[in-house]
Amino acid sequence: MQILSLLLVASVIAAPTLKQQNIVAPVLATFTNDCVGLVANKTPNADVGPPVKTTNTSLPTATLAAGVNVTGFKIPGYEVFLGIPYTQPPTGNLRFRRPVPKNYTSNLLAIIPRPACLQAPRLNQRFTYGVSGFSEDCLFLNVLAPEGSAGSDASLPVMGDGLTFLSPYLVRRAADTGRPIIPVTINYRLGILGFGMGRDMAENDGANLGLRDQLMALQWVKENIASFGGDPAKVTVFGQSAGAISIAQHYLNESMDLFRGAILMSGQASSTAMAPTFAIWEEPYNLTAIAAGCMAPNTTLQADLTTFECLRAVPPETIMNATAVMRRDPRFALPFVFSPSIDNDLIPDRPWMLLKDGRFAKIPYIAGDTRDEGTWITPTAIHSTDEIKFLLEHFAPLGQDPAIVQRIFDKYPNIPKMGSPFGTGNETFGLSPVFKQGSAMVGDLAFHSRRRKFLRRSNDYGNNQTWTYEFRGPTPNLAPHFGIPHSADVPYVFGVAVPENNYTAEAEVLGQQMMDYWINFADHLNPNPRNGQYDPATPYWPPHGAGKESIRLDLANLTVVPDTFREDQMAMFDEADVAAALLFKRNQV
Repeated sequence: MQILSLLLVASVIAAPTLKQQNIVAPVLATFTNDCVGLVANKTPNADVGPPVKTTNTSLPTATLAAGVNVTGFKIPGYEVFLGIPYTQPPTGNLRFRRPVPKNYTSNLLAIIPRPACLQAPRLNQRFTYGVSGFSEDCLFLNVLAPEGSAGSDASLPVMGDGLTFLSPYLVRRAADTGRPIIPVTINYRLGILGFGMGRDMAENDGANLGLRDQLMALQWVKENIASFGGDPAKVTVFGQSAGAISIAQHYLNESMDLFRGAILMSGQASSTAMAPTFAIWEEPYNLTAIAAGCMAPNTTLQADLTTFECLRAVPPETIMNATAVMRRDPRFALPFVFSPSIDNDLIPDRPWMLLKDGRFAKIPYIAGDTRDEGTWITPTAIHSTDEIKFLLEHFAPLGQDPAIVQRIFDKYPNIPKMGSPFGTGNETFGLSPVFKQGSAMVGDLAFHSRRRKFLRRSNDYGNNQTWTYEFRGPTPNLAPHFGIPHSADVPYVFGVAVPENNYTAEAEVLGQQMMDYWINFADHLNPNPRNGQYDPATPYWPPHGAGKESIRLDLANLTVVPDTFREDQMAMFDEADVAAALLFKRNQV
């Protein structure tokens, strides 16, 4: 069975029906939790609760490589194992430290949903430890195995943290069509605890810990998935938003061997600012430390502790609330402050430079974006050119050459019919036309141009097992200024874009087509059927190559088109001088 390792860190998703909620536990997360809110309905957070009820008295058991047994429970068609620890708890002296493998000393009862990793509260809210389904002791994983998994199934390790769910419909469709997958959902550290920046973090090896958690989880899958019916040689990682960005970071390791394929939905290695660990984000770190009482002028810092030691010692809720205070500064309000960074180890250089030089893994993948990625990020209150420049600073924190900035604005003028949401003419939806201008810039800068660069560099360096798409399916009950926004494709892939959730019958069909493409890829590293027998409604999806082939996923039809839209505009972000300004000069890292 294929292992579809879902690095699925979705920021928004339509809510499942009650029946769906009873089948599978929530599993996903974001680098921070303030991304949630575009789709009309969100999945509730997963509070820790009592053991999941089951009427089946025959409890499944798997034996881990360490020799201990893990006992789960059954629901119709599945064997479920919840809350398996894969590291030592990252608490106390292990806060801000690399993950330590779990030392199993006794058998495990895996029937209780475990808490999500700590995330800062929304702006102007406070975090209360222990009552909101979050914990610093959070490095657990869950396994959902179809009954009868025989050791050859593909595995789906999902790296997530309780803000959404893995729909059983994707898993059931795979099993019913003879292409079974085993999802493994994985929590990893988030925010400052998982992606700390600042000089202190660099000097104390505290950067990119969330990525290291993911690697340890994938290693756990490699060592143990056979006990659950999976094949450790058939792991496909699958991520959206921050999950896709995480996967793309792992591609920067040329010798990556923990997965054989990937599906990246809306995210690439340089979708976030990719700041070096020190210097660039020093101020957010300092503001967080001050709010936590660990740096002057806040006088609560103990005299015998350094700032870093103090942050390791304070209660977890203090760190979370301090992060929320820091994010009240409008410069750091967007959820990209604590994210992957250049650490000269896992990420040795600017992604742009690594791709240019071919220093990345040549592993097959699907990569795609929604049509209007930027509307999710751009504030609706934006109304001036200066505010757009301020927004771009989140993706270019070193500052920008004024001449280059002007060239970008020349390519993305304040003309509503050229803005995002695209294809909406001169409509401004009651907002300033600057919103559409800024949305077009940000969407192309952070998503479309980065995906396009990865695809073309992959082909340049001999990886021709690459497929790409642009998603155009609608989301019901969504304000029209969002268009087809970031995360709009997630409900379709999870099989919940259905009439019961206010989607149309045509949307349900599109979701089924997308699930088939995704399942095919997990099964045999190609979104097309293994036997070459194509359903006319689900046409052949050619790999991206010299013709820049892409598939447009729309309700009306699935159309193969060249991935060349806004080619001249997006070329701005790939020119050497623009890349140097928007990313980083080597001597500044």
